[in-house]
Amino acid sequence: MSFGIAGPALILGEVADGLGVSPATATWLVTVFGWGIAVGTPLMSGLVGHRGVRATAALCGLLVLVGSALALVAPSFPSCWPAAPRRRSAPPV
Repeated sequence: MSFGIAGPALILGEVADGLGVSPATATWLVTVFGWGIAVGTPLMSGLVGHRGVRATAALCGLLVLVGSALALVAPSFPSCWPAAPRRRSAPPV
C-alpha cells in the first residue's frame, strides 16, 4: 500500500478531533478516499484513451470544484456522508 493511500489513516485521530467526530466516523474519509482511487484510476485511464488528456483534465478539475463546493456548504462531516452514524447527545439531566 502506498503512503498516498495510507497517509490519512496515519493521522486519523487528529482528523477525528478536528472534525469533532469519533475515529470510527472519520474512518469513512479513508474508506471513501481509497474507493475513489480504486475506481477512479481505471476510469480516468479509459477516459484519457477515449477523449484525450485535455478533456480528462477538464473533467477532473470540474469534479474537484464540485467536491469543494459540497464541502464548503456542508455544516458538518456527517451531513457530507448520509450513511455515517450520527453522534447522539446525552439526555438532559
